[in-house]
Amino acid sequence: FTFDQVYDQHATQREVYDDTARSLVASCLEGYNATILAYGQTGTGKTYTMEGDAGSFEARGVVPRAIEQIFSHIQEKASSSNRFLVRASYLQIYNDIIYDLLSPENQNLQIREDDKSKENSRGVYVENLSEWVVRSPQEIFKLMA
Repeated sequence: FTFDQVYDQHATQREVYDDTARSLVASCLEGYNATILAYGQTGTGKTYTMEGDAGSFEARGVVPRAIEQIFSHIQEKASSSNRFLVRASYLQIYNDIIYDLLSPENQNLQIREDDKSKENSRGVYVENLSEWVVRSPQEIFKLMA
């Protein structure tokens, strides 16, 4: 692995998002797969980087900013011939256990892979991970609260 960027304690949430996540989210909106992963020791700021401070607009983390970017894109591209369906899931892997953060009763979930030769194959997925149809960033934020 190589480092793309290292941030000090003075880096802003906007700077982290613009440098590391904005282009990945844009790529997803063009049909590519991407992963944004926060990894490190306890207490190093992973949760703050990903979620931020819900009480401060400027301190929003990667996840809320990505959600806003996605819905902004939808608003720009939506038309009578261009419709969008957004489904939201949110998971955490901690100590090799997968947790569904939108349905806390779902924990210790398993990663599965469908047979790619079959019709309607999902490829790699997390079994029993909840999916919610959402129409705005506010609906997602409400699910996450």
